[in-house]
Amino acid sequence: LSGLVYVVESLSLEMNVHCAQRRAISPCTCQYQQLTNKSTILISVTCERMINFQQVITALQSKFDTNVDISLTISHSVLDDLPQLSFQQLGLRIQQLKLQFDNLSFTNSYNIRRVFNYRFRCNRGSTAEMFSVRANKGLAVPNLGCLSKTKMPRNEWLQIKTADKMNKISQSTIFDVCFFRNSESVFSGLSRTEAFSLAYNAITSVPQQGLNLMPNIKVLDFRNAKILNVTTEAFHGLNFMHTLLLSNNNISLLETDCLPSSLGYLHIGSNQIKDLNGTLRGLSYLQWLYLKGNQLVNLDGELPQLNPNTRMLLLDATCNLITKLPQELKFYLTLEYFHFGFNHITSFEGALSRSKHLKVLNFTHNKISRLNENDFADLEYLEELHLDYNNIATLNNSLLLISLRKLNLSYNQIQEFSLQQLQGLTKLEFVDLSHNKINKLSGRMQNSVQPVTKIDKLWLQFNELQVLNGSLMGLTGLHTLNLSHNIIERISPDDLIGLDDLEILDISHNHIITLEETSKAVLPKLEELKAAHNLLTHLEKDFHGLPNLCWADLSYNRIESISDALGKFTQCIVHSVHKPLRIYLQG
Repeated sequence: LSGLVYVVESLSLEMNVHCAQRRAISPCTCQYQQLTNKSTILISVTCERMINFQQVITALQSKFDTNVDISLTISHSVLDDLPQLSFQQLGLRIQQLKLQFDNLSFTNSYNIRRVFNYRFRCNRGSTAEMFSVRANKGLAVPNLGCLSKTKMPRNEWLQIKTADKMNKISQSTIFDVCFFRNSESVFSGLSRTEAFSLAYNAITSVPQQGLNLMPNIKVLDFRNAKILNVTTEAFHGLNFMHTLLLSNNNISLLETDCLPSSLGYLHIGSNQIKDLNGTLRGLSYLQWLYLKGNQLVNLDGELPQLNPNTRMLLLDATCNLITKLPQELKFYLTLEYFHFGFNHITSFEGALSRSKHLKVLNFTHNKISRLNENDFADLEYLEELHLDYNNIATLNNSLLLISLRKLNLSYNQIQEFSLQQLQGLTKLEFVDLSHNKINKLSGRMQNSVQPVTKIDKLWLQFNELQVLNGSLMGLTGLHTLNLSHNIIERISPDDLIGLDDLEILDISHNHIITLEETSKAVLPKLEELKAAHNLLTHLEKDFHGLPNLCWADLSYNRIESISDALGKFTQCIVHSVHKPLRIYLQG
């Protein structure tokens, strides 16, 4: 077995080197991508800045064995001749096809080819259509007015759209040599293709007829195009498709039943969708759903109709106009990631009470003013809770989240915060309470019989704190504490007791007159002290309780004198290397 593995790996390396140096396919390049199984080889071929599709054909035609799966990428190229040709001419077994940044535009249209002598007559009293076609015979007439004779230059191409009404064309219309073909027939020869991308092109509609030639598509990528709507027939017959990416288009209409029921991953974000029109109701296999960046107001009765829903893992409806959570979420038992930021939600209303497997909950930039005690009661696996930029004034003992690691409550209306709200959250790493109106901290954790809460970073900047009153006592494990931009006048020894792991302390932009009292409490691991923009005047024993201090910013104070004993008991050691204490006194 080991010998076989060695042979396979050697073969892979040899093919990779050989493929990368293969001059026969220049200006295209290729590389061995992976072994999909023991008998199949996948080669990744890239053609960039091609002058036309014929150049691609010339470079790749019959250059690879027909039993080799190809991943073909054609990007940043000019493919004006693509409608006259087809991928079948490449003679490749294309498993993945990416046509990106090529300014392609496919419509359900036809092309007139090789018009030598073009003549027609109009019915009197009728209004000629811009373009009309008798598709069964391949006859076409442009709108050039009621002229008895018109000649088109030799070899000129016209693109025409199909017309339903043919009574406006005279039956005596004369065509000499005229042929037409469907521009989407360029996709013939792609019956084995499983992944197809037209991302970053100018397509305004889904190339339905072209997709009919790719029945085995599993992944379809139409991101960053100009698609206007999705019709009921758009993806008809694509029974194996599990991933559809339609983000960053101009979609405003989703017709009924336009999405394949086999979808597991759907991204229709960053469009102009106001109504989902029931298109998601039958998607019972959906696991990831991205709806962000649309104009949705209501999701009631729009999500996949499955009770209970044990498939959905991720739902992202960020940046919409939604005012309330759909109650159907109560049946979404396996949700892990829920993003609803930048909406108009005012309360949770128990909608997430049964989503016990949630890991990330994001409601930034909403209008939530109150948290109920049971809003998160059963979310025992929740790791991140983002409630910043809301109108929350009190937490109401709602943070019963034993797995919580990150809590963001910045930019709210909190005036008093009790650290007892965090009691028992033993996995908590980061708490952001900045940009509130907090004027009182309470609920010190010392002498508690509850499991110890260990916070790595605590941000309290841009609040209205005047004193700390020893409220931080007992926060063992705290490494970074930010108290900047408050109105603190004094730091007492009790304020720092127990912060044995603190490494960074930011008390800048306050009204502190002296740091001398801090010397009575030892912070054995503090390395950085930021105390700029205060009212300090004299520095004597201020650093005596900071034995490991390496960096202190005391800029923009009112310092008049510095004692020689300031750093007497300070010895900066980084990775067992002694370094000098750096003190900044600008301003």
